[in-house]
Amino acid sequence: TMFIYGKEETWTSWLGIELGFCIPQGHKWLGVYQTRPCRVMLIQTEQAEHIYQKRIIKFARNVNGTFPSAELLLATDLSLKLDNAFGLGLMEQALIEWRPAVVILDNLYHLMSGAVADEVDAKRFTDGLDRLKQKYSVAFVIIHHPRKIQQGETATDPEDIENMFGASSFRWWADTVMRVTEVNREQDIYRLTFQKTKNAENRVPPIRVKANRATVRVQVC
Repeated sequence: TMFIYGKEETWTSWLGIELGFCIPQGHKWLGVYQTRPCRVMLIQTEQAEHIYQKRIIKFARNVNGTFPSAELLLATDLSLKLDNAFGLGLMEQALIEWRPAVVILDNLYHLMSGAVADEVDAKRFTDGLDRLKQKYSVAFVIIHHPRKIQQGETATDPEDIENMFGASSFRWWADTVMRVTEVNREQDIYRLTFQKTKNAENRVPPIRVKANRATVRVQVC
């Protein structure tokens, strides 16, 4: 289970799309992290389908002219909630029909009918996905956002994992947590920091990436 989180306009959704295109072909994500070819399902829950479709078409035109349509399923569902039995049932049916090895969910906030910061609601979400992970041998990548500094609160270290918004159980539950922070807004340069890598044999160093608005690709700089 992996979280990719960052403020709005830090290209978190594009990083998820980039990952979704890389995995089916076994390409290196961002040119750095090796993937193993397998089937991927990417579900976005924030934009209307026709808007998201334009985003994907623009991205696909700049991926060596190829689109891994046979192994990548893109879906839009603005009403999907994974902290209740009905939504988890829909997800399970999709897993049975499509059999992906990786599911990318964009984003956590829209996937919960309850409160992201509530431990009980969070537990329903994590317990449900744990059951699906075990039953169908599927990994989940979840796009998320950082918490906002409250009035009167001292700003915390941006590299602190406590900055990830929501119940603390999400941080304990995750195997990997990547934080995206802005380095230079004008040049679209961002820092990717692995705040948690439970299963990594070695420390995973941070990297800097540059986003290209013309091609909507993100590459190491």
